[in-house]
Amino acid sequence: MAVLSKLTRLRFLSLNCHGINDSIISYLRRIIVGYDIVLLQETWLSEFSCKRLADISPDFVFFHSSAMEEKLCSGILSGRPFGGTAILVRQCFASSISVLPCNNPRITAIKFCCSNREQQNIVICSVYMPYNDRSVDQIVEYNSTIGIIQALIDSNLGCLFVIGGDFNVARDRYSATGEAVWTFCNHNDLLWLEPESDDIRFTFHNDANLHFSLIDHFLCSSCLSPYQGSPYFGRWR
Repeated sequence: MAVLSKLTRLRFLSLNCHGINDSIISYLRRIIVGYDIVLLQETWLSEFSCKRLADISPDFVFFHSSAMEEKLCSGILSGRPFGGTAILVRQCFASSISVLPCNNPRITAIKFCCSNREQQNIVICSVYMPYNDRSVDQIVEYNSTIGIIQALIDSNLGCLFVIGGDFNVARDRYSATGEAVWTFCNHNDLLWLEPESDDIRFTFHNDANLHFSLIDHFLCSSCLSPYQGSPYFGRWR
């Protein structure tokens, strides 16, 4: 899924990796050539193994939040790895980036400080929201994660915002989590973006269950849209 910002011409790409491995690294090497900032979800990496992100391209630096540390520290390892978010930034912009602490592996956030004083700084977030099983615990965790993003916005007033990743919810109001995202967007003057092409109908698929859904999204400050008054924001991939 990819978008293009009119204001800065920065090109964004978002991908749920389902684990960083050789095939994902090879895939990313092929597609990131035309992009400046890459948002990743479900890296399944620890703070030690996240150095694999450097293998994607020498033209990018990376910032990573691991979901594995608590489990690794417990010494009890079972099941597959899980979670983790990251942001890759083209090397030429590295000096303009500062990391914003979130203390939650579902969110990796950075601030892009624009060299042109006439432009506002941009806060960029890669998010991996809780799976929507419609349980009370899931809704609580979902709202808690939105609350952390809200805190980032509140502590960076005057900035513009690009928030992308796996939201685990369709773009509608038919669920408590969908309503929560709409409320968050309306409160912060954010656009919940749609793909330009009607050919893009899903970002997740389960062939065994014949389940297809569009649950990966971008949110952005309204002035960043190249289509004023429209929820479109360039191309999705």
